[in-house]
Amino acid sequence: MIGKLAIVHANWLPCAVSGGGWKSIYTLPDELKPENEIYENALASTSASDFYPTIMRIGNDGVIQVNAMGKSLHNIYFSAVYVVA
Repeated sequence: MIGKLAIVHANWLPCAVSGGGWKSIYTLPDELKPENEIYENALASTSASDFYPTIMRIGNDGVIQVNAMGKSLHNIYFSAVYVVA
């Protein structure tokens, strides 16, 4: 954190997320919860060489979610910069 600005960079391996809809993968500690809900681009893979873009959501409750869009994800990479609550 820098003042009220948080920088989150993540690489979940293995993440074992599958199916459609939003799946919760992590909850941030209270001091890193965003002021507003955030959507960020992410890069996900279904294997060691099959990458495709997806989207992450960080709720103002601190819950980080990903939408696997019907695929079985092996890992996820993403970064976010936002103002904390």
